[in-house]
Amino acid sequence: MKTTAAWIFAMPAAPRIASTERSPLSSSEHCHGALPSLPRRQAFRPGTQAWIQYGSSLLRQHRLCMRGMRLALLLAALALVAQPSPADEAAAWTALRQGGHVALIRHEATEPGVGDPPGYRLEDCASQRNLSQQGREAAKRLGEHLRARGVAIDKVYTSPWCRCRDTATLAFGKAQDWDALSSFFDDRSREPKLTERVKNRIGTYSTKKPKGTVVMVTHQVNIQALTQQAVGQGEIVVVRPDGCCGLKVIGRIALR
Repeated sequence: MKTTAAWIFAMPAAPRIASTERSPLSSSEHCHGALPSLPRRQAFRPGTQAWIQYGSSLLRQHRLCMRGMRLALLLAALALVAQPSPADEAAAWTALRQGGHVALIRHEATEPGVGDPPGYRLEDCASQRNLSQQGREAAKRLGEHLRARGVAIDKVYTSPWCRCRDTATLAFGKAQDWDALSSFFDDRSREPKLTERVKNRIGTYSTKKPKGTVVMVTHQVNIQALTQQAVGQGEIVVVRPDGCCGLKVIGRIALR
């Protein structure tokens, strides 16, 4: 299922308004009629400083109100778009049980943040944004869900980022680092080459069929580049190899 929210690279909790401004979603005074206090009548004449300040207050209130309305509408739209349909999920589960398909999995839930801290190093997990305790537990449940549904796993590839490797090993007990699954969040110029390498490998499975499902644990930006779908943490996009260097999306699974 495609989404119009192509710019989304992570889906943490709903964004917060900066602390210097009260949230237009939580304060009723911005959108429900409460106006700034009027100055004294004798000072409130057109062209006076009081007149200008009062007008500025009204304009600021209007902008906050509109910002809140746009944010609420956007979040509501994303909530509708982000969820795979039952038909999507049913097709994806069928394909996984059949084998010969690829499960593109976004790493499980992380500590708060987007991307990685400045100066992070792949060889040092402590310098990266890692799985939260909730994410580690979810990774274990991910593997349990697949086993319970009779999904046989052939190979497991993972991005060398620790949050992906931990997701893979906690879920499946094994994982092989593959640099083609590396995040290009910080350097978009790497996207075409990395995406092409992954497509080429998936394409080869159309002739050299794997015995079970091939798992690739990676990042939101990578999955979106491959499938044009934005996915939440821990979600699965199931694809079918299509020729030497292509793929076709079968469906998407959001484990709840």
